[in-house]
Amino acid sequence: MGLHQDCVYHPYLIRISRHHHRISFISFLPPGKWFCGVCRRKVDNSYGAYSCNKCDGYFVHTKCSLRKDLWDGEELEGIPEEPAEIVVEPFQRISDGIILHFAHYHHLKLEICGAYDEGNICQACSFPIYEGGYYSCKDQCDFILHEACANTPCKKQHPMHAHSLTLKVGLFKYSGGQGYFYCSAFF
Repeated sequence: MGLHQDCVYHPYLIRISRHHHRISFISFLPPGKWFCGVCRRKVDNSYGAYSCNKCDGYFVHTKCSLRKDLWDGEELEGIPEEPAEIVVEPFQRISDGIILHFAHYHHLKLEICGAYDEGNICQACSFPIYEGGYYSCKDQCDFILHEACANTPCKKQHPMHAHSLTLKVGLFKYSGGQGYFYCSAFF
């Protein structure tokens, strides 16, 4: 069996943005008809590909796996995998319906929107609170978050970016003494 000159130097274990597990290089695929998890074209069984050992039938062409927009360029062989169970929660639960969110220094209380009030604007997404649950500051500093925005995970993989993304509040900008979130994406 011979190897292509380029294939000898491919990394063995990597993470791509299009899949939530690590994938490793295998020389031969098992019998069957397989399709690339990135480009959706057929993967030839006689050539090597990257495969997920946790998801049956997930294969990716080598060229697709090593694209700069999908792979961060890091070889992960010998680096322990972070346990999936460890999730950084965006808030600490103080008691039933009371949280301390990482983006605010006061306790927030879960409320249910009864009637529309144009002054109730979510500090995360800047949309009004029309209906459903939201968290408001118990110390009456007008900080409000949709329940869904309060539950947004602090770390996330996005299929359009090779690295994991971290939710950060950054520096607050002030307008009339009131702070608000703003987008500051760095790639």
